[in-house]
Amino acid sequence: MSESDALPERSGRLQHMAANLRKLGLRGMAAKAIRDHVFRQELSFILARRTDDLPPADATPVPDGVKLVELTRGDAVPPLSGWLAHRCADFAGLLEDGRIGMFALTDGQAIACIWASTEDFHDPNSRLFVTVPEGEAYAFGMMVDHRYRDRSVARLLAAFGLRQMNARAVIRVFNYCDIGNETSYRAQAGIGFEETGELMVETRLFGLNLQSRRRYRGSRVPPAWNRPRLRRG
Repeated sequence: MSESDALPERSGRLQHMAANLRKLGLRGMAAKAIRDHVFRQELSFILARRTDDLPPADATPVPDGVKLVELTRGDAVPPLSGWLAHRCADFAGLLEDGRIGMFALTDGQAIACIWASTEDFHDPNSRLFVTVPEGEAYAFGMMVDHRYRDRSVARLLAAFGLRQMNARAVIRVFNYCDIGNETSYRAQAGIGFEETGELMVETRLFGLNLQSRRRYRGSRVPPAWNRPRLRRG
């Protein structure tokens, strides 16, 4: 990578760190470092949906100026918007490993992405290992540039990704959703993902990552999510 290529990545990483600092503060950043590198336990919904009951592509038209593309091994990573730019090397590695990337582009620049794997998946950063049965795909890494999060880009891209998986004879797509992430849960429920009755339990201790599955009945959505939201002011 040339020095000029490294500058957007460095800028994107700094933007990401600055956003976390504004959101969490110094104490929150310190707590996050402990969770990331010492100990934490996470529970995630295993959500899934079939791909054979999708609305036609023209039912959710893509806005003018937005292009949806699928990339595979051998394809080049498109130019990434500022918030995503520092992930260029990671994305190139995913493509090289045979993962499938779906991107939303504006003026040739990627503003959002979602990834899928039709084979067993190992994330060296989180040390997560996902077994992917035949005829299924594991979806992960949905990211949307902050500037475009109010334009339904995520919904359009997810629907596109499901259609692409269906074209590959994938009949079921599943993913993991942090049990406390209401925004992600609702977004996925909005495109047909449902709880499977299993939780993924990840325990991280000084670099070790232990995984197990826990079955449950009914729904594990916190009751507060179903309460009416009060308007402020």
